[in-house]
Order: sequence, then C-alpha cells, then structure tokens
Amino acid sequence: MQMTEAFAATVAAVAPVVVLVGVVEMDQRRRIVHESARANGEPFFAVFEDLPARPTPEQIAITRARLEALPLPHGPVGPARGNILVRAYAMGVAWAVVVFALCGAEFLALIWLARPEGKPEAGHAVFCLTSLTVGMFWVVLLPLARLLWAPIQPMLHAEREIKRLEELEEHVDRQAP
Repeated sequence: MQMTEAFAATVAAVAPVVVLVGVVEMDQRRRIVHESARANGEPFFAVFEDLPARPTPEQIAITRARLEALPLPHGPVGPARGNILVRAYAMGVAWAVVVFALCGAEFLALIWLARPEGKPEAGHAVFCLTSLTVGMFWVVLLPLARLLWAPIQPMLHAEREIKRLEELEEHVDRQAP
C-alpha cells in the first residue's frame, strides 16, 4: 500500500466525519458516567441538605449518625449499575484512543497533500493543515477532559462535605465544657 493523492484526499475527507462521531460518543459516555456518579452520591449528599451553616451540636451529631447509617458505597450501586458505569467509562476512553488515531491519520494525510512538490501556495497549505489539526485536537480534548472529570467531581464534593462536618465537630468539641 502506498500513499496516493486519492488516498490522502479520502483520508482527509473521511477522518473528520469519524472524529465527529467519536466526539459525540465520548460525550454520551461522559453523560452516562456523570449521571451514574451523581446518582450514586445522592444519598450521601442528602445527608448534608439539612445541615445549616451554623449547626448546633445536636444537628452535627444527627448528620454524623445519618452519614454512618448509609450503606457503602453511598447509594444504590448494584452489579448491573456498576457494570454500566465501567463499560461506559471504558467505551469513552476507547473512543478517545480511536479519535486520537484518526486525528493522527488526518494529520499525516494533510501533510502529504500539502507537500510543496508542484503545488503552489505552500504557506496556505501549512496554515490550513495547522488550523485543522489544532481544531480537531481541541474538539477531542474537551469531551475527553469532561469524561475523565465526570466521576471525580462528585468525589471531590463528598470530600469537601466530610471535611466541613469534621471542622464543625472540632468547633463544637472546642466549645464544650
């Protein structure tokens, strides 16, 4: 197999279409992962909804008791939901790998087509090549970042709430006689 103008032009025309499909798929996987992570955290975060900014020692104790009464992990995570979450995350990452490979193919095809051998306006070709490549990588990186961030965001929220509760408990302990 060798690179021909027809082949390079085909790659340059088809790769962006598949890249767009991959980006849409990655974003769908991000939504699945995010919604699953959010749903898993709902029982945990519900514990903190009634805790005011300046709680009484009794309110802090009630919050701690409600938190400790939750089943682990916090929320309804059965084998089916766990498998969906893992598959969605894995498929999103797999799409990211495919999309990056397609971006590489697009880049190589455009370099080949942009070679100055008998083609005028090399500067324009380089500009178009650079613009298209940077644009494609940007379109891919944003959904990938959202996919990777989706399960982390609820965990960071949970960590902040636990820290807040611990600080309130320490404050109450210092106030106690």
